[in-house]
Amino acid sequence: MQDEGLNENGELFLRNHPELKVKLVDGSSLAVAVVLNNIPQGTKQVLLRGKLSKVSNSIALALCQRGIQNWLGRRVMSAWRIAGIVHALEEWKVHECGNMMFDIERIWQASLAHGFCPLTNVPN
Repeated sequence: MQDEGLNENGELFLRNHPELKVKLVDGSSLAVAVVLNNIPQGTKQVLLRGKLSKVSNSIALALCQRGIQNWLGRRVMSAWRIAGIVHALEEWKVHECGNMMFDIERIWQASLAHGFCPLTNVPN
């Protein structure tokens, strides 16, 4: 079975069986290649829907590298950028990468305290 929530996309199996003599291949890179190579040349906009995954994240990254923009409106910032700013402002000495998650309520309250708000709550 392949699932990030179930076994971290196979990484858990590899950690439990370090002596494995064969390579595990989940096919993600080919799935990304198939999608990318079936988008018509000159396409400027692509809508990605569904569950976020290793594959969808790789597709989004490749599209951005090709110049298809990840567009945000005026006065709008991505949560990833805001999180970096808030971590620096709060001087938190923790990592949030890989499968690590920071305290969700703490980052939410700190972002609000620093004046960041959800797009639906933007003052006029």
